[in-house]
Amino acid sequence: MNQKQLAYIYSFVFIFALIITYFAVTVRADTTSYNVNNALIPGLQTENLKQLYSSKCSTSKTSTLRYKDNYFISNRNGTLLGVQVPGDITYLEIGYADNIGDCSSISLTNPKTLYKQSLQASGDINTIEINTFIEIPLLKYPFIYFEGSQDSAFSLNYLIDSPE
Repeated sequence: MNQKQLAYIYSFVFIFALIITYFAVTVRADTTSYNVNNALIPGLQTENLKQLYSSKCSTSKTSTLRYKDNYFISNRNGTLLGVQVPGDITYLEIGYADNIGDCSSISLTNPKTLYKQSLQASGDINTIEINTFIEIPLLKYPFIYFEGSQDSAFSLNYLIDSPE
């Protein structure tokens, strides 16, 4: 074999190895799933997962959820997967509305409560994780209402059905 033929063989082997590596990495990334509040989220879809939170409010107030310091409005259909609730909460409602109501008793426009839960308050438990699968429609502000704690904030996971 001359050097030219040897160079072709090495080039072919190198390109073949790159193609195999690409498919191995891609298939492996596709098969990885993450458990978020007992929902298995495919690895590639985690880019559509957002962490929402509420302002720290006093009891019997409504708080519109936030994302990156802005009030969150659903510009794609999505699902609230779970909520971390402080241990001293006795009642919880989650829903959506057409307007913002942050830490106030201002009436929400067209509110729709999708989840209600009475809880046993416990000073021994810092947070309770509640599994939810709440669909939030397009152009709605998700909110949370609670009773029982003097000053509380909440954290929720929101999975967007399709990329933004």
